Amino acid sequence: MSRDKINSLITEGNILNSLELMSRDADALMEEDKFEEALDLWEEILEFEFDIVMSFVGCGIGFLAVGKVDVSLGSWEKIVGLKSNFINNICGYANALTKLNRAEEALPFAKNVLAFESDNVVAIICYGNALVKLGKVEDSLPWFEKATQLKPNNVKAINKYANALIKSGKIEKSLPLFEKTLEIEPNNVKAITSYANALIKLDRLEESFPFLIKLYNWKLIMF
Repeated sequence: MSRDKINSLITEGNILNSLELMSRDADALMEEDKFEEALDLWEEILEFEFDIVMSFVGCGIGFLAVGKVDVSLGSWEKIVGLKSNFINNICGYANALTKLNRAEEALPFAKNVLAFESDNVVAIICYGNALVKLGKVEDSLPWFEKATQLKPNNVKAINKYANALIKSGKIEKSLPLFEKTLEIEPNNVKAITSYANALIKLDRLEESFPFLIKLYNWKLIMF
């Protein structure tokens, strides 16, 4: 995208809305397991955001140079406002890489975010995802645990931690986490499925039946 077009969008006030819509589209593609398409869109978003930030920097410096301090502040505030969204999109890109079995490429993106924001839950989960994909499940556990400590009711963090525990053979320890998710979101399909499977692995078949029946009623499994 040309610098003139970006400056035009900034002037019109449309830029943040455009980025938000693009990010939602990328998230939707990830949910549909269309990882290649999502990756392409994340790349476009990140290139777009970098150019936008550079344009805001240019505007801010330019306004300062001509003594328009108040106007300049608006440009710097826009950059700060973009930061959170930028981080989420970097992590979205890294997660797409991980899903496409390119976790080695994903790790540096998550590490770079964590170098600036060590308590960023989105980045922590992103980093943990890459470690799991690389077979470093034990290494991922402290990260997922940290995410649940920072955001105790974050269902995504809870489920990621629980599933990593299962993969590391700590099935019993995963159960309270799934139970917590189901307290928060009783119809969370991923948690119900994983919880039922965990119970089955522990030979607690009778306890798994209500959850299996629920999945059957939703036509998600067949007996």
